Amino acid sequence: MTADLTLLESGLARFDGLPAGFRAGFTTRRLTPDGTSPEEALRSLADALGAPLVERVRLRQVHGRTVLHAAESLRAGEDVLLGEGDAVVTAEASRLLAVQTADCVPILLLDPETGLLAAVHAGWRGTALRILDPVLDLLESLGAKPGNLLALFGPS
Repeated sequence: MTADLTLLESGLARFDGLPAGFRAGFTTRRLTPDGTSPEEALRSLADALGAPLVERVRLRQVHGRTVLHAAESLRAGEDVLLGEGDAVVTAEASRLLAVQTADCVPILLLDPETGLLAAVHAGWRGTALRILDPVLDLLESLGAKPGNLLALFGPS
């Protein structure tokens, strides 16, 4: 399966053709004006993806290999700073996972059968530390089969 990337005037690159229930996109700073808070930027991204009422989850990224599991009760419409790490996994369809990158690579992994989704911040340090290993381990422990996973890579 391949997903098509659509570039919108807002600065959002949206993936089309994903399995039902999944929406994904990458954005640049052009989506929000300079000085915008991370929460405001995530609300703009959620709006651009057509999902304004989702819970928006971000991390305090540290260029490591810590993976956090967003498994607590869903807080629709709220902004959540989950903790310190460079990847986040969830099974909740109404949860937007966000990672920020500059020269690092944003990676999204999704399993259409289980509904599991991972957002990964993969810089050179995280890549050298093999950040995808614990991400794949957690996904598999939650029921994902590696052969079912789809990977989307954003710009770096």
